[in-house]
Amino acid sequence: MLNAKRGIQRAPQKPFDAHSERDHLRAAVLTSTSQPNANNGPSNLDKLQTTAMLFDVRHNLTFEQLSKLPDIERCIVIAHKKQSKKNAPLNCTAMQQRMLTITCDCRALERSADLLAQRCTEPLPVAIIAGSGIAPAFEQDMVERIPYADVPILPQTSVAGHQSEILIVRFSSGTALVFAGRYHIYEGFSPTQIAMPVVLANTLGVRKIALTNAAGGLRHDLRTGDLLLASGIINMTGRALAQQMPKAFNLSNSWRERCAERARQQFIAFAEGTYIAVHGPSYETQAEVRFYRLMGDCIGMSTIHEVQAAIELGMEPLTISVITNTLSDCPRTEPLHHEEVLDASRRAHQRLRALLDVAITTAKESV
Repeated sequence: MLNAKRGIQRAPQKPFDAHSERDHLRAAVLTSTSQPNANNGPSNLDKLQTTAMLFDVRHNLTFEQLSKLPDIERCIVIAHKKQSKKNAPLNCTAMQQRMLTITCDCRALERSADLLAQRCTEPLPVAIIAGSGIAPAFEQDMVERIPYADVPILPQTSVAGHQSEILIVRFSSGTALVFAGRYHIYEGFSPTQIAMPVVLANTLGVRKIALTNAAGGLRHDLRTGDLLLASGIINMTGRALAQQMPKAFNLSNSWRERCAERARQQFIAFAEGTYIAVHGPSYETQAEVRFYRLMGDCIGMSTIHEVQAAIELGMEPLTISVITNTLSDCPRTEPLHHEEVLDASRRAHQRLRALLDVAITTAKESV
């Protein structure tokens, strides 16, 4: 148990393993906590009490000791802010179960969460990340618009179809936080930067996140405008949120299953299949289409790192692909352009909104 009043209690250490990141963090913490605070100022206990440590808490490190660590922001992930407001204890057992690997600027994340909490006082059962050309689907029900420039933790996006704004949208089924601007590996963003909207939503206490994207259809029965609910995902980007994931993950969760079942009951048409995430930004060659068709059903340049972050943070992700073009191993008369993808995405807005309404309804039922 962590106790801010007691000193550090060091458990016997096993031999250091250079290949173990957990042991590396333990060693770094135990050697650094004996050093004085470089700022000689008060410890940021209030901030540290809203964080989940990235190493085994059995060492019983105090918040006083943690505040003296250099660059402590690099070793934390913000826990649920609502727990801090309720003075709820940190869930040390959950922290021990997995070692999180998302790093961020603690202060910028707190300022960002405070801003959003002030601008949106309604319950947020779901957060949504909008893929290329998808954000305009939410304009008619938008009640608040917050530019990314006002949110310290979020950089600006640079791809057409992503408008660098947070939208507070009131669906018929409830209110959702929509990130109308996604980051991509090919823009030069790291997997951690790409995951920041997920981390920010988690900080606000959102436990379910819908990840939408524009994708090319690999499966022969998929048509432009179809929706595909991902049952699996393959990472072909060459990058991951962590160099070594603690365990394999999948997209199966109770929210996804309820959402799929309710959508079928309401006769909302959707397909299911495997999404392949590639690096981009170039579209696939004919040879690549033949190769990827052996592995998956649709292909895009996003989503994988957001899925990794959500699962690592204990959230439930729901991945929805809008099929914006169908891929063939036959030569195209003209090359595929991004504007074509955006136009196809807009034509699917009504079907996507219907599926997201179901997703919000089923998310609220499980709260």
